Amino acid sequence: MAKNEGWRVAEVLADFMSDVWVSFAKDGKPDVKKFHWEPYNPETKPMVVFNDKTVTVHAGDSFFDDMAAYKAQYWKFRQPWW
Repeated sequence: MAKNEGWRVAEVLADFMSDVWVSFAKDGKPDVKKFHWEPYNPETKPMVVFNDKTVTVHAGDSFFDDMAAYKAQYWKFRQPWW
């Protein structure tokens, strides 16, 4: 990856995430650029993963399970001390 290519990928991602938030703020629907944000379902637990390719993963998907484990480990030692 060229030096500036990484910055360009980050810019595109930041622009996309901004568009999603603006769309949500305007009309309550974070659907933009051919991306449909799936409503929450307690059975499938859809989770959006923003990256160079934004995807929706669901409970039971290996990536979902990996992210849940990472999240649990990350916050394990970041609890308030009081």
